[in-house]
Amino acid sequence: MKRIIEFEGYADQYCGWEFDMPTYMVKPVLGYAEWGNWGIAENLVEDYLIDRAIGDEFSGAYEPECTEELISIKSIFSRAKAGKAREGILYWRNVIEVDDEDLEYSRDIEPMTGLDGHRNSKAKTKGK
Repeated sequence: MKRIIEFEGYADQYCGWEFDMPTYMVKPVLGYAEWGNWGIAENLVEDYLIDRAIGDEFSGAYEPECTEELISIKSIFSRAKAGKAREGILYWRNVIEVDDEDLEYSRDIEPMTGLDGHRNSKAKTKGK
């Protein structure tokens, strides 16, 4: 049976690190990675789909150190999605169709968006 999986998260391009940046996947599960480019969000999605296909738990899953960290991640994500996060926090989204009977099947419904250096368009239209 085919179904749709929506992936969402954010990256912090101005986190103060010299090379890498933290990138979070918040939906469908909490994931985390750090690389110096936007490809890491795509890798989180790909790793999720590979782990799903081989029947493993998501290898990129992230367990926050404390409740406050989880609250912070969710808060930053909410602001990023609404286009209200500070400069450098970029919301991303990818929607993929998968098939529970053919675990190698996946098709982009909505390709990866949001990691082009611009904030969510909702933020640009507020107040106009």
